[in-house]
Amino acid sequence: MPAWAYLDHARTRQSWESSSDDDEAPDTRSGHARYLTPDELEVLAEINLMRSDPASYAALRLEPLRSQYQGKRFFPSGSSVRPVWTREGVKALDECIRVLKNTKPMPRFSPSEALTLAAREMTQDQGATTQTGHVGCSGSTMLERILRHGNWRSTLAENISYGYHNPGEIVVTLLIDDGVYDRAHRLNLLNIKLDRIGISIGAHRRYNVMCVMDFAAGYNANRL
Repeated sequence: MPAWAYLDHARTRQSWESSSDDDEAPDTRSGHARYLTPDELEVLAEINLMRSDPASYAALRLEPLRSQYQGKRFFPSGSSVRPVWTREGVKALDECIRVLKNTKPMPRFSPSEALTLAAREMTQDQGATTQTGHVGCSGSTMLERILRHGNWRSTLAENISYGYHNPGEIVVTLLIDDGVYDRAHRLNLLNIKLDRIGISIGAHRRYNVMCVMDFAAGYNANRL
């Protein structure tokens, strides 16, 4: 995990409660998701590029990074960028490449405005502080934030990254999941049951920027 960035452990919640048959109508084309900022749309596009062809994504985005590792130091592109200390070195990258090359293509995420509102709650709540994690400074949990805006069918999950500005770096770092013993961020991104996503990128007092991703398997937005 880079010294200047922090990836929070993802949390996944299972529920077997019934929900309405009418799921929130998905925004099947990202161009219709006008509630997302340009950077958030890029994060969505990057995730869906990976899900549509994991093996090709590994070759395109991950394999070129091998040459940028020296031991546990990672040298980002650009001579003026300082090297970053990782916990596992190239081992985590190689593991991720193997996993993606053995993963079949899966459906893309459909963006959800209601899940995005839940994610925005977290960036607005936590961003002005130095806190990290899935509990907001107001005490709100992932479950509470998501329930304020809708209901889900079977599974919820949340990924949060801190310190990464570039949409591609946000996604690649979550996939590699350096130093995260259960690779929970990667598992969420590759979970075929999850089909809806909300994304919010905002300022963070300690790490400059944070990105919250809220996921659900089936999601009904609350009716106003």
